[in-house]
Amino acid sequence: MKSKTTLKTIAETVASKAGVDTNSAQEFIKNLFSQVTTHLCDGDTVVLDGIGTFTATGNPDHPVVFSPAALIADRLNAPFAMFSPVQLRDSIDDSDFKRIDDSLAQPASESEPEPNPEPEPEPEPEPA
Repeated sequence: MKSKTTLKTIAETVASKAGVDTNSAQEFIKNLFSQVTTHLCDGDTVVLDGIGTFTATGNPDHPVVFSPAALIADRLNAPFAMFSPVQLRDSIDDSDFKRIDDSLAQPASESEPEPNPEPEPEPEPEPA
C-alpha cells in the first residue's frame, strides 16, 4: 500500500484529463508548487480549492502543514472509518505507550475451557 508516485506519473494523468501534452502538464505542476513555496516563504497561507490548505509553521522540523479539503480528507480517512477516536489525558507520555505495547505483546493467558459435564443417565424403570 505504501508506494511512490512520480511527478511524471501525475503529469501524465493531468495531461490526459486536460487534453495537453505531458511536458506542459509537468511544467504546470512544477510552477504551481513553485508558487506555493514562494507564498509559504513569504508567510502566507495557501488555499487550493478542492485540494487543501498549506500553512507555514515556523518549525524547522515540520515547516509546512497540509490540511486536506473535506472531500480529500474523507477519501484518505475512509479505510479507518471503523475506528472511534479515544480522548487521551493531557499528561500522557511515551511510557504510557510503552506499557500498552508491552501488554499487547504478551500473549493472553489461555485458560482451559471448563469441560462440559456428562449428562446424568436416565434412571432405569423399576420392574413391575
